[in-house]
Amino acid sequence: MKIWYQSASSFGFEPVWDDYGQTLQAQCLSLLDIPVVAISETAYHMAMTLGRRYAVVTSSSAFCEVYGEQVVRYGVESRYMPGPYIVHASEEEIASSLGKPGPLLDKFIIQAKRAVADGASVIIPGPAFLTTMAYRAGLKEIDGAPVLDTISLAVKTAEMMVGMNRSGLTPSRCIGAYAKPQGDWVEPAFEKLKTVFKIENITATPRA
Repeated sequence: MKIWYQSASSFGFEPVWDDYGQTLQAQCLSLLDIPVVAISETAYHMAMTLGRRYAVVTSSSAFCEVYGEQVVRYGVESRYMPGPYIVHASEEEIASSLGKPGPLLDKFIIQAKRAVADGASVIIPGPAFLTTMAYRAGLKEIDGAPVLDTISLAVKTAEMMVGMNRSGLTPSRCIGAYAKPQGDWVEPAFEKLKTVFKIENITATPRA
């Protein structure tokens, strides 16, 4: 968390990108005035603009739990198809999926077809390695249902939000979780946390 805060505050970064787990999204929204883009949240909302119901094709039952919790938190549960749609793969298949996607891609397509047959009109691959695999394989749709490139979507969303941020649009401060702490509270709080967690300073070159 401190690394993200220091990077955004000191080195001129314009958006911050949270991963599929969205583990630090609320904290970043609280601390930062720049856009915070969450891959899963962005994908859910885009899926609902492209179709009626969406499904996440993933690689683990643990991810199913994560995504199930997310859709409730984001208020998009009513159009989410929980499945589960799981691509069971060995570590070797996962490790080689980007260079030789064959077997894993076939398994992904089978699960995506199941989801479409169940009523899904948009497919979200997750986590990121499945998205990358599908993109590199040129997989754009399954039985008429678009397969989202969630990474490109997050990048384009970040670009849009940077433009909006420059015009003055920032995260709401009326919601408790996003209430920005006073500036002189932040560094002392990180110093106290050092006694419990390992927090390291970062070394980087400020942008000219």
